[in-house]
Amino acid sequence: MRAFSQTQNQVVFLFVVATLFSELEAPKWSDYFPKCIHLPVGYLNEQDTVALIEKPYNDFPIQYDAGVAAQIFQLTQGHPTLVQQIGYELIQRTYTDNRLQIQQADLDAILHQRILTEGNGTLSVFWGQFCKQPMMQQTVVAIIEQRPIPDRESLKRLNRHGFIYKTEAGIYAMQVPIFEMWIRKFEVDI
Repeated sequence: MRAFSQTQNQVVFLFVVATLFSELEAPKWSDYFPKCIHLPVGYLNEQDTVALIEKPYNDFPIQYDAGVAAQIFQLTQGHPTLVQQIGYELIQRTYTDNRLQIQQADLDAILHQRILTEGNGTLSVFWGQFCKQPMMQQTVVAIIEQRPIPDRESLKRLNRHGFIYKTEAGIYAMQVPIFEMWIRKFEVDI
């Protein structure tokens, strides 16, 4: 694939991954694809998140009670996969109930029944794969508990991937509240 990709100017390989090639070591993918271009997919802003939730296409028939879409943004901070997952679950709920209005109670129910579950792939992959190393998990727990950070390399990796941010008070916090909620619920006694 490397030789083929380096001799082509009309063919492009697109790899969609959560880990940078430079972080993969078995095999060391950055050696195989030294000319790769990293195109980060970031979080949606609030306006785009609300628009995607409330009107994903023209003539979208479902209506949201005031504040529900904004709360979804607050919980996800525009994390694309979580926004899509919550939106999908809410729509499925309205179809099941044969109605066209989404209420706060619907959001509360799907968070409990479908999102904050051990089987949620997005959240369990973050914890079980991205944070697989004990030091990474200890760093995440320290951030959640607002304790001193035990490992600077883990902190840098979390920051590089957009999972944390530095508050105005100068302390690190989880970027997406749902990640913290899930970890508190299933993985640590916080």
